[in-house]
Amino acid sequence: MTDLRITVLAGLIGGLAAVFLGRLLRSAAPQVVDPDRVTGVRILEFSWWYRATTLFMLAITIAIVVDIDSVPEFRGTDLVIGNIIAGLLVVGSGAQVLDALTRTVTILPDGVRAKSLLGAERFIHWSDVGRVTYSLWGKCFVIQDSAGKIRASQFLNGIGDLKREIRQRLPVEARKEIGTRI
Repeated sequence: MTDLRITVLAGLIGGLAAVFLGRLLRSAAPQVVDPDRVTGVRILEFSWWYRATTLFMLAITIAIVVDIDSVPEFRGTDLVIGNIIAGLLVVGSGAQVLDALTRTVTILPDGVRAKSLLGAERFIHWSDVGRVTYSLWGKCFVIQDSAGKIRASQFLNGIGDLKREIRQRLPVEARKEIGTRI
C-alpha cells in the first residue's frame, strides 16, 4: 500500500471512529438547555464533541493534502487535480469548522434568532413563520418566513427545546411537512 492509501484509510477509520464516539456522547448529553431565569432565553450551540469531530476531520483532510504532494507516483496533471480536489476538501472542512464553532440558535419568547460567522444574523417572529420542514440531506429543521429561513441542525445541544417551541407555538399547517420528526 502506498502512503496515500494508508493515509486515506486511516482518515476513513478515524472519521468513522469520531462519528461513532460523537453519537455515543450525544446520546448521553443533555438535550435541554437551561433558560435564562429572567428572560427565558435559551441558546442552542453545537456541543464540544461535535466541534472536536469537525476539527479532527479538518486535520485528517489537511494531512491528506500534505501527503498528496509527497507521493512520487503523482506527477503533472494528476498532482494538480489531486491538489485541487484536496484544496476544495480543506475549504469545505474549514467552513464546517467555522460554522460548528460559531453557530448559535437562540429561542426567544417572540421568535427564533440564528447567528454564525459565515452567515448573516436572522430573526424570525413566531407569528411570521410560514412553514417548518426537515431536511434529510442537511439533518436540520428549516424555519421559513417570507424573507428567508433559519436552519437548526439536529446536532445542536438542546434541539428538543426548539421542537417543543415549534409544537406549542405553530399551527399544524405550518409544520405538517415535518411529520414524526417533531
